[in-house]
Amino acid sequence: MASKRPRTHAAFAGNSDVDEDLRALGTRSASASPAHWCDDDLDDIFAEVPLRGRARTSESSTGISSRGLGSTSPSSPRAMHESIGGDEVDVLRRKDEEVADMALFLATTVGETSSRTSLVELVDLLEQRGVQRVVLALRRAGGLGTFVARLHRAASFSDADRRVAVALFFFLMNHVDAEALLHESVVGFLVHSLGAAEPSRTVGIAAAPASAAPAAERATPHWSTRARRRTAGPQTQYPLTRSTAADGLEGRVEALCGSAAPTRSGDGTVISCAALALRSLLTLLFAYNGSHLHASAPQGHSVPLLFARTGGLERVAELLCRSDTRESALSLLEVLTATDALSLEGARLPPLVPALVALLSAGATCVPALKVLTNITNIVPDALAAGGAIAPFAEFALQSLSHAAGSGAVDEGEVFVLCCAINVVKYESRESGAAAAAAGLASALLASDTTLASLARTMVESYGGTSTEQLVRSGYYALLLGALSLVAVATADGHMTMRVPVMTAVARASGDTSMGRRARHQPMRIVLAIAQEFLLFQSSAGTLTKAALADAQALLDRILRCNGITAATDSCGGVEGETALTTAADVDEDDMLIGQLLQ
Repeated sequence: MASKRPRTHAAFAGNSDVDEDLRALGTRSASASPAHWCDDDLDDIFAEVPLRGRARTSESSTGISSRGLGSTSPSSPRAMHESIGGDEVDVLRRKDEEVADMALFLATTVGETSSRTSLVELVDLLEQRGVQRVVLALRRAGGLGTFVARLHRAASFSDADRRVAVALFFFLMNHVDAEALLHESVVGFLVHSLGAAEPSRTVGIAAAPASAAPAAERATPHWSTRARRRTAGPQTQYPLTRSTAADGLEGRVEALCGSAAPTRSGDGTVISCAALALRSLLTLLFAYNGSHLHASAPQGHSVPLLFARTGGLERVAELLCRSDTRESALSLLEVLTATDALSLEGARLPPLVPALVALLSAGATCVPALKVLTNITNIVPDALAAGGAIAPFAEFALQSLSHAAGSGAVDEGEVFVLCCAINVVKYESRESGAAAAAAGLASALLASDTTLASLARTMVESYGGTSTEQLVRSGYYALLLGALSLVAVATADGHMTMRVPVMTAVARASGDTSMGRRARHQPMRIVLAIAQEFLLFQSSAGTLTKAALADAQALLDRILRCNGITAATDSCGGVEGETALTTAADVDEDDMLIGQLLQ
């Protein structure tokens, strides 16, 4: 029998030194490692590295490395730091690649099969590795956008599974960069999910023949689902594991999302798929508006346009009638119509108007609906007429303005009624002839003999107030009166503008005031002065865009021309640089500055 080679005390001591150095280096490496390295990854690294160190030292008892390190001892801190540091980076990089590859594979499976099994496997990965760990690995690998796009290609989920998928995708949105979310597949998936919870739509899909199914649903099933489909016998004959059991998926997704993306309301009611999709679309729009892509996106390829072209506006119009989705639908429409991005799809907006006007009678939804109507009329000024909602809106507007005039307090709903009316009447005043304006909002508002008197009185009284809100309110009334003065109405002799009736109402309302006495021969100067001061204030406050300011200034210029008022500089010792509003007939008597007129 061959005798074993006796181990010397020096060899034993050498191995002990290596182990101690490795442990010390492991401690320093762990403390210096990035915060996003997981503990389980570091444990794997330091479990492997000491074994490699002992294998190298066993080749020579004299401490000379056989890997070509020269005379440097393997127990030297410098040499061990170089070798182990590189191993750490390599192992972490490989683990990131493995996690990213698995996430991309599962996303592809979910997108191609729309199966519950693929969702379970994806949830398994997110639970085991952690959502932040998976997203970080995808970001390092440059596959985060691909991951999101592939996930949202799923087109044939059942209603129950689609709700789970939307909840999971909504949760993932909070961890993904804005650029990774801006894909056409994301918008299409969420728009399709808006109608998934409707009973009528669900029945229609279930009753459709197989030949009428979309091509994506008739496609060959993915390999991950073929085995289950070919397996004979009931499902309960096979042992179910966590990765294949379908019954616990909803609870696992709910636990994974937590409070970041709740799937239940405060009273424990399950949030519908459509409501979750609306929240996801809001998140997507906020991410789009807050990113640089909002300004750099090619014309015709913005998120609002993609939403409109995939039928999103029609779906949202239906959701306005549901109590569980009405609030979120109004919020989404407000964000969508806040800019002119939908101007290329303006024909899709008027069908929304009847449902929005119907919500004006409800207290909780009145102001949100008015905000959306104001935005829509800013994009499509004749939306009320095209939607057949002139009469009900005019009735509501008269009631709202009458109530606000009686109370004296500034109401948010009153302001948005004025904004919407200004958008519409300003457009109607540009129409040629009285026929176009006969059925418009201006004619409906002027049907009452007391409308002009009430508007003028509220403008003058609000301007006499001391608060900023009162002055802003006066400016809105001045813009509306100025727009109404340009509207053509039918008469026995043809048609005429409402300039004289508006002047009469303003003169009566301001007769006992100082500015009324100063402008007794030209009351429209009061309207112009208040409106111009309002625009100056809004411009300095930064609440008006350049386009809105230019549009309002164009309205004032038309009022100036219609009333024969010209802008003249002060030549009588007034404040230099200020502007005076004068008429051709009363230059000597009524030449005064705006500041003097408004004292």
